Amino acid sequence: MAVVVAAALNIVFLLAHGSAYDYRIGFLHLVAHGAFKPLLILTGAFLLTVLCARAKETESVSGAAAPATLAVLTILALTFSLTVNPLDDEWNYRGLSSTYPTLGGVAHLFASAQIGVWYRPLGFASLWLDHSLFHDHFWAYHLQNILLHMANALLIVLLARRLGLAHDASRWAGALFLAAAVTYEPAMWPSARFDLWALFFTLLALLASARFLTGHARTALAAALVCYVLAICSKESGYAFPILLAIMAAASPFEPRPFATRRADRRRRLIELGFGVLIVTLAMIAIRKAVLGGAGGYAGTSTTPSIHFSFNLATLRDVLMRAMQMSTLAVNLSYPSPKIVLLVIGSFAALLAVAALAGAAAGSRRILVLYVLAATVPVAPLISWLDFHAQHVRYLYMPAAFVAMLLAAALSNARYATPLLFVFGALNLSCGFYNTWVYKATYQNSTELARSIATDQSGQPSPLRVTVIGMPLDYDGVLFSRLELQYRLGKIRPDAQVTFEDRGACSNAQCYVWLPEQRSLRRFGS
Repeated sequence: MAVVVAAALNIVFLLAHGSAYDYRIGFLHLVAHGAFKPLLILTGAFLLTVLCARAKETESVSGAAAPATLAVLTILALTFSLTVNPLDDEWNYRGLSSTYPTLGGVAHLFASAQIGVWYRPLGFASLWLDHSLFHDHFWAYHLQNILLHMANALLIVLLARRLGLAHDASRWAGALFLAAAVTYEPAMWPSARFDLWALFFTLLALLASARFLTGHARTALAAALVCYVLAICSKESGYAFPILLAIMAAASPFEPRPFATRRADRRRRLIELGFGVLIVTLAMIAIRKAVLGGAGGYAGTSTTPSIHFSFNLATLRDVLMRAMQMSTLAVNLSYPSPKIVLLVIGSFAALLAVAALAGAAAGSRRILVLYVLAATVPVAPLISWLDFHAQHVRYLYMPAAFVAMLLAAALSNARYATPLLFVFGALNLSCGFYNTWVYKATYQNSTELARSIATDQSGQPSPLRVTVIGMPLDYDGVLFSRLELQYRLGKIRPDAQVTFEDRGACSNAQCYVWLPEQRSLRRFGS
């Protein structure tokens, strides 16, 4: 508890000193260059505190009104993502979708590789549907993401009840997940929909499995296996299902029912379910190998394996240091943070300190940590990519579902549970909205830079050859931000050819140097 308070005070002190300090007090050297690691320390200390603290296990707060209000506010905030639409094809794969003009072509997705390295036919089929319905109305491609994110929040409520959380805590789990800042990327980015579908079908598979294990008909078994297949056809994170199922079968307190099965029948059902999952897993791995000619994913080199299979001690360290912590709060700290965002982060630090002092405790729900770790297994090596940009946080979308359950249970056991839960969700929502706004502002900045170059070079003959030196590929932590400059300039001057160089010196008026502090370009000779 004292560690949480100290870590919170450190955050507040750091933000008050411009997000950096460097002090020497005797043999102590206190230094910080940004809020990212101090936030990891704070959220990590809070999570350890609630996991170790004893709980009264009431998990009872004041009804459905507060989580419902948070959910409505979140849905309204999610509509802002409709305005974030860069030109890069990978944003919504409309170019790839156009190569499948018929349903037969879409069906072929299930028997072929996508972009050479992926087997995600269901996700690409859903993007094809968007392209068929909406064509160049890019804002509409976001609707499916928003609806899926809402559906996943509802399924989390149902699964939380199955895992033993109280009704109130379960509702809060869904609301906190819906508002979680860490979910902004898959909720905003149409082509990150693979994570949404994978979680959707994994949750359905877990719910169907629970029904089968509590005595329901074998249609529940069939539904669980079908949903598992669909989860894998959405994204590789679907392979977390067998581990999640094993934990659920071993540890979850299924509620007794009037037709509860005898122990021998339950054992038989476990064997049937386990055998079915094993067969599906082996069959889907075989299909993946046949279609991709191997495991697929990001390629390795002649000396190093693909990052997907680079498991080592550093992988475990990254999972333990970032997965749960960034699922608690993820904010883009690469963009110059407005004062209002610093205030939100400071308020979040104070909230965690108050929650720890108020008795937030996970109690028996600490078993949810195992679910979080299981959900990270398919993406564990990729967690090393997560940093202060809050980029690639889509890899935490499935683990974040179980972190939301854990936090909802822990905060529900605290004094003043309802205000703590609501403010926790509202602050996460604020950071998630800010993360999305950074994308909007950065793409707009790239557009303005393109217009400025076009104006500068309006008198130059065709073809226009422009060199840009020192501009990062994803400046401000925003995917495709540099490409957006290139595409926007191409819209204005179709003859423009842009070359990007990491370093060098300008020697003509068609050369520009990136100014990182100003997020702008300086033309040679100006």
